[in-house]
Amino acid sequence: MKKIILAAFVILATLGSTVPAAQESGSSYIVYYLYKNFRCYSCNKIEEVTEKSIKGGKVELDTATAYNASGEKFALNVKNGNLKFMAVNVDTPENQHLLHDFQTRAKFPVMVELKDGKVVRYRVLDQAWTYLKKKDAEAFVNYIQSSLLDFMNGK
Repeated sequence: MKKIILAAFVILATLGSTVPAAQESGSSYIVYYLYKNFRCYSCNKIEEVTEKSIKGGKVELDTATAYNASGEKFALNVKNGNLKFMAVNVDTPENQHLLHDFQTRAKFPVMVELKDGKVVRYRVLDQAWTYLKKKDAEAFVNYIQSSLLDFMNGK
């Protein structure tokens, strides 16, 4: 019984999690998906899940699992332009610096906080491939959303 009550509390707490409007903090946010010229099915899928986790939409990792991601938590920030999703090809000369700037290789989502147009901090979502391999759409969306919520709340 205690486990059920605890689980219900965690679910309710998560449902209530929201992100304050980025304008209040003076920050804006970009979630990049960094990719290369060659793109496999899995690379495209990580990009799709990342974007739909922010904006909302149906996420399917295979024919057996589908999950409708709600973009509600981020809707205000997306609408007012303070949160953007951008897929960026790092094989192009003008974008190659992003791999060095974010100390990563391509094919990962990267959350970036900007103030006055300059990068203040960033976080690479390095577990994206692990979640993709699990083929659990809901868990993958929750990973992206909870990571972004924490990031936008300064954690």
